[in-house]
Amino acid sequence: MTLQDVVERFEGRLTKADRKIVEELLGNPREGAFLSLPELATRADVHPTSAVRLAQKLGYSGYPELRSQLQSEILEVRPAAERVRERVQHMGRRSILTALVESEIAALRDLPHELAQQDIERAARAIMAARRVFVFGRNHATALKELMVLRLTRSGYSAVALRRYGSELADDLLDLTGKDLILAFAFTRPPGKLEKILAFAHETGARTLLVSDRMGAMIRPKPNIVLAASRGGRGESQSLTVPMAICNTLILEIFRLDKGKSQESLERLDEVETHFIG
Repeated sequence: MTLQDVVERFEGRLTKADRKIVEELLGNPREGAFLSLPELATRADVHPTSAVRLAQKLGYSGYPELRSQLQSEILEVRPAAERVRERVQHMGRRSILTALVESEIAALRDLPHELAQQDIERAARAIMAARRVFVFGRNHATALKELMVLRLTRSGYSAVALRRYGSELADDLLDLTGKDLILAFAFTRPPGKLEKILAFAHETGARTLLVSDRMGAMIRPKPNIVLAASRGGRGESQSLTVPMAICNTLILEIFRLDKGKSQESLERLDEVETHFIG
């Protein structure tokens, strides 16, 4: 049962404050699902205890459980066949190419409003400051992982792709230190071992950077830096163009900030490539 179903089936009285809270949460669930209690109270212009009382009135133990319910709806993971079928149905009679392009454009158009320039710069500087960047990603994020390793290496930075699974990750992270950075990708659901990797990084003092969608707000331990943006609504194509754009932005931001290091490395790459032409 969704939060909307719970509200609709509730037979008791909803106060003016209750209605304002519900409107705030359900009016924009993708945003409302991640509001803290103070943030929700401010937006709804009510006292924080009003949200707590509403949650209990609806049968939840408190606001955290209510919010968790809404988050689970937003991040609901359904079988792959069902997700694809829903996307095709959402496109209607339009050509799939046209519908897909329109969806990607809409997601990209929203991106500058979801990420602050200061966060991009902070992430770029964290990569520049790291001795090594260990890049982790599974499933659809594998392509992004390989892309970032390639582009960081070409830009003169030491980047390592974490390709092993299970306990073998220990071999890759054996000498992880506080001078290193973990760059991870996570979409729809946390990939296996991500939380353990983040916990180990926290223990060793290594910094962590996560590129994600709305699910990023729920990842624990909380990464040092999170670059999270919507990849499209339910029934729409879950764009990889958005995280790809974030990756490209990071590489260009590094180029802008590193005082010629990236340019020098790329020029050297051009020289070396001449030896392998023909």
